[in-house]
Amino acid sequence: MDFNENFQQGMKYFQEKEYEKALDYLNAALAINPDNVGIKKLIENAKESKELEAEMDQALNNEIKHRLNFIGITGVNNVNIDDVERIITKSINTLNFKPNDVSAKEYLVEVYYIRGMIFMSKKEYVRAIEDFSEAINYYPDCVIAYMKRSQLCLEIEDYEQAIKDREKLLQISPEDERKKKKRIATVYVARGISLDRKGEFKNAINDFEMCLKYDPDDDTAREILKLSKASLDKKWQAEEEERKRKERERQEWLASKEGKKWQLEENKRIKRDERIKNSKISSKKSKMVLIILSFFALDRFYTGCIKLGIFKILSFGLFGIGFIWAIVDIILAILGMQKDKNGYSINRY
Repeated sequence: MDFNENFQQGMKYFQEKEYEKALDYLNAALAINPDNVGIKKLIENAKESKELEAEMDQALNNEIKHRLNFIGITGVNNVNIDDVERIITKSINTLNFKPNDVSAKEYLVEVYYIRGMIFMSKKEYVRAIEDFSEAINYYPDCVIAYMKRSQLCLEIEDYEQAIKDREKLLQISPEDERKKKKRIATVYVARGISLDRKGEFKNAINDFEMCLKYDPDDDTAREILKLSKASLDKKWQAEEEERKRKERERQEWLASKEGKKWQLEENKRIKRDERIKNSKISSKKSKMVLIILSFFALDRFYTGCIKLGIFKILSFGLFGIGFIWAIVDIILAILGMQKDKNGYSINRY
């Protein structure tokens, strides 16, 4: 693989937070181009991120161990999800018999929170979110459950829920106001980056501006905002150029022989549609009138075919032609195939 291929693969894994693989490819890119300062910085960032992730995993395991000891389960390395399941079932049964048992409810909140953290340590984020949500259902002001759920929603790119959770934390968390607002700003900037990558620059700009509203000192968000605005301007210019190009092609085609023929046909169609719109025969009621008038040979006058109507009346009794004609017209009227003076069948209206 050449330098660009290694670099792109490294960036891909870095964004996916697979730092070990990212380092392999970035180091391979650096070996090809040892003087590349940008690659060196990325490698440093990947190493720091890997170490930070390891520290966070260790902190999570320590918290799980501490809380498991609290509910009587020892040894985080040997913990079985089934043990936690049994405790949850037992607590729910207790609440079914004693709905107002506060201690049982608090215990259930704790167990759901613990199982959520266990799933979180296993990278089973959806199941972890479900358990943190259960904890919140039993205790709507559970700050730690909101924190964990918002963190995981951010991880799976459910930005709307992450924002809602962190806005809730603004109301219930005892943390410093500035720190709480920074938590919300983090979600907005993360969603903004995601939208920017997808080319949704307008929505990305809105998120970066919201980030700066909650955290005016975020210089990174301010710089990315400038880049997104520049990308949006470039996109608009490209779209305008494309629109003008298509309009030029359209005008050239209309000026061609084929285009002129199409315009002629289109004008005919418009006029035909206008005649149909203005036609008398435009409803089921008119169809019934036609059928009745056919018995008296007056239907042709109704459709506007005056000369044909006169000829039809005069043909009555002439070798039976008029009578046969009337029968045929009645059948045509019933089937909706009778035509007006413009030559259009009534079943077209």
